[in-house]
Amino acid sequence: MKPLEQCRMEIDELDAKIVDLLARRIYVTNEMAETKKAQGVPIYDEMREELLRRRVRQLAGTEYEEIVAEIYETIITESKKQQMQRYFEG
Repeated sequence: MKPLEQCRMEIDELDAKIVDLLARRIYVTNEMAETKKAQGVPIYDEMREELLRRRVRQLAGTEYEEIVAEIYETIITESKKQQMQRYFEG
C-alpha cells in the first residue's frame, strides 16, 4: 500500500495531464466547429458519437468501462455545446 501523500502527489500529476489534454481537446473542438461551419456540415453526427462511445468503452476495459463512459458523456455534451457556440458565433 502506498502512503497517502504519495497517492495525492500522483493524483495531482495525473490531474495536470488530464486538464492539459482536455484543454487541447477543446481547442481542437473549436477548430472542428469552424471547419464544419465553413463546409456546411452539421454539428451533430450520430454515427461518429456512437463510434466514440464504443471506442471509449473498449479502451477503458471491463473494470472501468461504466465510469469512463459516464465521464465521456459529459465530455461529448460539453464538446457539442462548445462547437455550437463557435458554429453560431457572429
